[in-house]
Amino acid sequence: KPLEAMAMGTASIVSSVAALTEIVEPESRGLVFDAGDDADLARQLGRYLDDPGLRATMGRRARTWVLSERDWQHITPIVDRAYRRLMG
Repeated sequence: KPLEAMAMGTASIVSSVAALTEIVEPESRGLVFDAGDDADLARQLGRYLDDPGLRATMGRRARTWVLSERDWQHITPIVDRAYRRLMG
C-alpha cells in the first residue's frame, strides 16, 4: 500500500521493515518508526502533524520517485529482461 499512497503524493509513515524502508527512504520520501515501538510511531505522527511543509515535501518526493522508478513503463523492460534471461 505505501506505493499507492506515495503515487498520490501522500506523506507516508512506515515501520522499520527493510522492504518498506527501501521504498520510503527515511527522511527523504517518508518517515519511519521502529517496528513495535508505539512511542516512536507517535513521535513520527507528531512530526507530520506539526509540520505541513514536511508532509508536502516528502509527499512530492515520494510521488516523483514512484513515477520515475515504479511506473510500469519503467518496470516492464526490467521484468521482460529477467523473464527472457530465465527462459534462456
